[in-house]
Amino acid sequence: MKVLCQIIFLFSFGFSQSIQISVDNNQIEEGDLISLSVEATGSKDFPQIDLSALKSTFDILGGPSQQTNIQFINGKRSSIKTITWTITPQKSGNIYIPALSGIIDGKKFKGKRIPINVIKVNDTANKRSVFIKADIDK
Repeated sequence: MKVLCQIIFLFSFGFSQSIQISVDNNQIEEGDLISLSVEATGSKDFPQIDLSALKSTFDILGGPSQQTNIQFINGKRSSIKTITWTITPQKSGNIYIPALSGIIDGKKFKGKRIPINVIKVNDTANKRSVFIKADIDK
């Protein structure tokens, strides 16, 4: 019985799925863009994400774009399916990407909220002059 439980555990571990929700940058300036990615490892399909909670704080500018990565290492197949959106915050300060939920291969999942620090840019900083001097070699 103990051996059977270990075999079932190893079998389920080998075919398990995992979801990772991430951003490319947690600290940005006003007007900057963020890439929001949902990565599904070991799934058959792409995850279906509910972005309705995101729309109150962020504007969705692009996406979803989909990417599939399949690897064969020592005869074992692994796959990663990634969905990415380009978003921008509607306000400055400490804000959060809410805990997104969705469905992958018929199973529900829910992520954690992600903190984003949006720094307000001074108008005087944008009006800085830049002087470039170039010398050409003979």
